[in-house]
Amino acid sequence: MRFKHYENMLERINRKLALRVASAYCTCPTVAVLCLAKIPPVSLLIQERNQIYKNGTSFRKEARNMVLEQWQTRWEAYSGWTKTFIPNIKDWIKCDQANTDYNITQGHGVFGEYLHRIRKADSPTCWYCEASDSANHTLFECHAHEDIRENAETVCGTKITRVNVGNLLTSSNENTEAICGMLRNIMKKKAKDEKDKIWVQTRPT
Repeated sequence: MRFKHYENMLERINRKLALRVASAYCTCPTVAVLCLAKIPPVSLLIQERNQIYKNGTSFRKEARNMVLEQWQTRWEAYSGWTKTFIPNIKDWIKCDQANTDYNITQGHGVFGEYLHRIRKADSPTCWYCEASDSANHTLFECHAHEDIRENAETVCGTKITRVNVGNLLTSSNENTEAICGMLRNIMKKKAKDEKDKIWVQTRPT
């Protein structure tokens, strides 16, 4: 691990494993996909096992806590979209009800801003309203998915926003299932609408 080249080789293997565990798309950043899959970076895993080797198996819990603290410090420096839903890595790892799949872990998905950037869409405008179609708009603001959000908000007992979704996600098993279901259903509907090209009929003239 004194040589970054070898660390990168090991991390590539770690990344492939994490992509499959999280069912994430291949463009998902390594920092994000490791967090989604609940797999610490290789350098931290090596530190953990080294501490256990030096101090004995009774030190497993302390070694894991040290890893989680260092991982959280690294995570704080990350500014990607995934951090909206996972502000605290330790809480996320303890959340057994959080099952990710392709629909939940899409980084770009079928959002108008991204489709416009890659020249797949003529405009970044939302298919259902005049707003710019970002991930935040689709998941938390767009009226087209209001019924899906309301179902999850009934379970959570509060309005779900980008500010509170991370804390709500890991606050209880019921909230976890409700929010994961909300994200999954919105993205599935969005993908179907793009496939069927419904936005041609629904976009305001």
